[in-house]
Parts: sequence; C-alpha cells; structure tokens
Amino acid sequence: MEYITLHVNVAILSYSFLTIGAILSIFILLFEKNLITKNKILSNLTNSFSLLSIENFLFKIYWFGFILLSLTLLSGILFSNEIFGATSIWNHKFIFSILAWLAYAAMLLGRIKYGWRGKKAVFISLIAFIFLFLAYFGTKFVLEILLNNNLS
Repeated sequence: MEYITLHVNVAILSYSFLTIGAILSIFILLFEKNLITKNKILSNLTNSFSLLSIENFLFKIYWFGFILLSLTLLSGILFSNEIFGATSIWNHKFIFSILAWLAYAAMLLGRIKYGWRGKKAVFISLIAFIFLFLAYFGTKFVLEILLNNNLS
C-alpha cells in the first residue's frame, strides 16, 4: 500500500512539473516569434524577461520533472510487481510513459552534448509531453479510438 501512495504522489508531482514545462515551452515559442514580428500585445510581457533566463529556468523544470518521472517509472515497476506479480505490464500507459521518458532524456542529453535550445528543444519536449499526456489520460482514447472498443 505504501508503494501505491508513493507512486501516485511522485507521478502527480512529475506530471505537474512537466505540464508547467510544456506551458513554458509554448510561451518560449511565442516569445521567439515576438522577437521576429514585434507583436505589440506580447512586447510588454517579453520586454520584462530575458529569453535566456526563461530557457534556463525551463530546463531546470525539465530536469526536476525528468528525475521525478524516472522515480515514477521505477515505483510503477515496484507497484506492478506487488499487484500483478510481473515486473512490467505492457499496456499503453507503460509504453507511452517510456516513450515520454526517452524523448525527455534525448532532449536533455541533446542540450548537454549538442547545445540544443530554442525550437528544437521545445519541439522535442512538446512531443514528449504528448506521449506523457496519452500515458496518463489516454485510456479512453486508446480504447475508443485506436482499439475501436466502445465502453458505453
């Protein structure tokens, strides 16, 4: 029972940080677009912040969220072993979570090794977030759309 509570709490915290990161990533895309087009509505907001400082803050959020996502996956493996007697259950939640983890890992390692930033890093992080979104909220989508299995 303790594993379940730990798993759920870490998962919610991880998802929260990565959601904030996704929202901030979209803001960075708007910020970069404003630098080119000089949109009057966004200019007051973007003049208050430095793109580099926002990006540095974003990657701190992504690192923390990635570490928590890693702990979520590990606690999920412990949880599934305790309940089902198997180390991993191959369902859409597990597969999408692994895909999200791999995408976040690629983005963070690309930032360290190749200096990825801007649109490339934001694009990869948003793809990772879509995988994560499907892992947490995609049950209905997977059952009804992909598997064409109506539950009603």
